[in-house]
Amino acid sequence: MACGVEGGANHAHMVIISLYILLLFFVGCSSPNLDIAHPLPNETAIDESSTPHDGDSSIFDTKSSEALCKPSTAPLTNVALNKPSQADQSRSATENASKANDGLSTTCWSASDGVPGHWWKVDLGKSIFLNRMTTTWQYGGTKYLYDIEVSNDDIVYTKVDMDFDPSINSATRKDTFPTGVCARYVRLTKTDSTGFWAILYEVEIYGRP
Repeated sequence: MACGVEGGANHAHMVIISLYILLLFFVGCSSPNLDIAHPLPNETAIDESSTPHDGDSSIFDTKSSEALCKPSTAPLTNVALNKPSQADQSRSATENASKANDGLSTTCWSASDGVPGHWWKVDLGKSIFLNRMTTTWQYGGTKYLYDIEVSNDDIVYTKVDMDFDPSINSATRKDTFPTGVCARYVRLTKTDSTGFWAILYEVEIYGRP
């Protein structure tokens, strides 16, 4: 009988302990001091407010463009002339990137092969509303294909849908920027697989400084 009483007491004791544990759990989960939004030390919080993007919206956004580019009534000028320029590679020291915007038709920038993807870019010095662009390549009778991208920080580049005819076979190509394009950096990347090297005799970019 003593064993039975002792067993009953133990059972009651265990019930009380179980209820106490449940009470602690309930209070802990509902406590306003428990911040479950914080990640554990080895976890990384995800900032959903930062959405990845493929381009710089300030390039085409009217309000952002006006903050960067001041409207000007100055005559259209070749704003790329003798400005700092770079390329992914150059065939030689005498055919470096600066030769493509030095104003001379006898000098050129040349890549070292005909592989697509070689690029040339220029820093206009400040953000400017761009109007048109003229490129002079080595050969006529060739369908040079290329992408034109613009940027205001030299980090995020946005491809521009230029107004040009890809069927043109002239060595000199004239492309028009969409209205409102505001940029400081302009990058040209040769994309065709014709085998012809990326050789630019001159790049002219017109805007109102």
